[in-house]
Amino acid sequence: MAKILVIEDDEEMRDLLNMLLIEDGHEVFVAKDGIEGIRRFYQFHPNLVITDIYMPNKDGIEVIRELIEFNPKQAIIAMSGITIVSL
Repeated sequence: MAKILVIEDDEEMRDLLNMLLIEDGHEVFVAKDGIEGIRRFYQFHPNLVITDIYMPNKDGIEVIRELIEFNPKQAIIAMSGITIVSL
């Protein structure tokens, strides 16, 4: 199966994704923010990165830009649990 890096600051969501992906047979690495995520990316060279967009220290957009600069074909899934409502 795939090596997957999950970058997520919300502990419950990070743990849920980790559990589901491991149950599906993947090798999973987790990071709690973008800085740790970049470090783990270069350490483990995952096939897929799943990243939150809104995180402290280094947000998901910054992470995606750096990963694409390093490897333009890197598989990335970006997600967010924040809903923005404009009235």
